[in-house]
Amino acid sequence: MTWEEVLKGRGRSYSKRKKITAHNKPIKNLISKLKREFDDVHSELTVMATSDTRLLVGYEKQMEKINQLQDTLKELRQKIKEQESQLKELPSDRIKGTGRK
Repeated sequence: MTWEEVLKGRGRSYSKRKKITAHNKPIKNLISKLKREFDDVHSELTVMATSDTRLLVGYEKQMEKINQLQDTLKELRQKIKEQESQLKELPSDRIKGTGRK
């Protein structure tokens, strides 16, 4: 039995699933990278929002930095949503877990 016969025996969904997995792999890597960056910026924002920071850098600089970090968080959220919309899945996988039969 050749490799092609094995693939044919598994059906079209196996081939499609394999292609979709190959398509989704770099997107998922990018999403995880963006999520790590999002977490880093979010923790930095939390630190900047403390009263100790206000005493160290002053209110104006603190608010400027907080606004920059909030803008960065919005951009990262947008990028994550864009990347998640590019993920592909089989129609049968969309139905799984929804209670439909």
